[in-house]
Amino acid sequence: IADSGKHYCASMTVEQRERFALELTYCQLMKQRRSIFRHGKFSVLDQDQSASLVSGDATSKDDDHIDDGNIEILCPIGTLSAGASYKPSNCLPFLSEYASLIYNQFYLYTDEICGRLTESLIIQHKEEVSRMLVNASSSVAQHIQLQSILLKDHSLAMQEQQSQLQRIYESRKLQEEEMMLIIQANSL
Repeated sequence: IADSGKHYCASMTVEQRERFALELTYCQLMKQRRSIFRHGKFSVLDQDQSASLVSGDATSKDDDHIDDGNIEILCPIGTLSAGASYKPSNCLPFLSEYASLIYNQFYLYTDEICGRLTESLIIQHKEEVSRMLVNASSSVAQHIQLQSILLKDHSLAMQEQQSQLQRIYESRKLQEEEMMLIIQANSL
C-alpha cells in the first residue's frame, strides 16, 4: 500500500490534490450532516470566470448570478461518475466557511502525507543504493583477494620454476666443467 501511495503522490497534479481534498472534505461534512456549500445567490465575477465556471442552465436568467441549487451541477463533489470531472478551483469560492477550513486542512494533510511518502521513497532509494554499493564493494574486495591469492600462487610457482631452472643450469655447468676437465686430461 505504501509503495502504491508513493507512486500515486508522485503522479498527482495540483488539481488532482485539490479534487482529492475536496472529496475528503465532502465525505467528512456528510458524516457531520453539514453542507459543503454556502447557500444563496452568488455573483459571477467576470465573463471569463463565467465561461469556465458555468455551463448550460447553471446560471439564473440574467447570467450574472449562480443559483444555490445549481452549484452542485457546476461542482459535482461527491457524485462523480467514472468519466465526470470538475475544476476544483472553480468550486472553492462556493464552499461554506466551515467547509473551507476543513478543505484547507485536508489539502495540507494530503501535501504532508505525499511529502512524507516522497521522503520515505528517497530514504528507501538511498538505502538500496547503499546496499548495492556495499555489495559491489564486497564483491570487488573478494575479487581482489582472489586475485591476490592467485598472484601469490603464481609467484610461488614461478619461484619454484626459477629454482629448478637454476639447479638445472648449475648442474649443466658442472657437467660442462667436468667434461672440459676430462677433455683437457685426455689431450695431455
